[in-house]
Amino acid sequence: MSNTKKGRNIILSVVAVLLAGAGTAVSVRFAGRRTPDEPGYADLQAGKADFRVKNYDSAVAHFRPAAEQGNATAQVLLGFCYREGNGVEQDDAEAEKWFRMAAKQGFGAGQLYLGHCCHEGRGVEKDDADAVKWYRLAAEQDVVDAQLMLAWAYGTGNGVERDDEAAFEWALKAAERGDDLAQHLVARFYQEGVGVDQSDREAVKWYRMAEEQGNAKAKAALEELEKGE
Repeated sequence: MSNTKKGRNIILSVVAVLLAGAGTAVSVRFAGRRTPDEPGYADLQAGKADFRVKNYDSAVAHFRPAAEQGNATAQVLLGFCYREGNGVEQDDAEAEKWFRMAAKQGFGAGQLYLGHCCHEGRGVEKDDADAVKWYRLAAEQDVVDAQLMLAWAYGTGNGVERDDEAAFEWALKAAERGDDLAQHLVARFYQEGVGVDQSDREAVKWYRMAEEQGNAKAKAALEELEKGE
């Protein structure tokens, strides 16, 4: 198999896992550092508390007024509720609307999820070039999932000219931030010599880092690699 096909297969296998988890990934980890004087702060905090215990009807009732006041975190969380049908009727167009509002404020989570909408054609016409634009803006703010999606874009040539070196660099940025999926991806790049000089030593290092975070696929790959040494 050529390096081109290897690179594409590596990227697709990892990004399939990433997108499969997109529905749950938002959680409240994108909440960031909020301040009591920001618009909708009290409603946001109450909504997050409800969201954590899956009291979605109440969460939406709190997120909506905060989102309408321009609170970007609330806009993303309200968009997520529409995306998944939590506390409201599922509505991709409404989800895209709220994600776009947050994205236009420069909020990384909004940019990531708007990128997903463009990539998947949910609530908006499918457009990988537009997806890449939003992923890049989020990736430049160190949103790890966006960095992985840029690795996907460069590794597959979707929405941007194919570039294995750029795919590796974006995966590495995410891996260096401690993401186990990215660490597994970087290990695969090193093992196959895609986008970077082949190095079993580096592959072992990154597989081990992912394994230490409980990544079962990285553990299996590491055992297979060490068996062949």
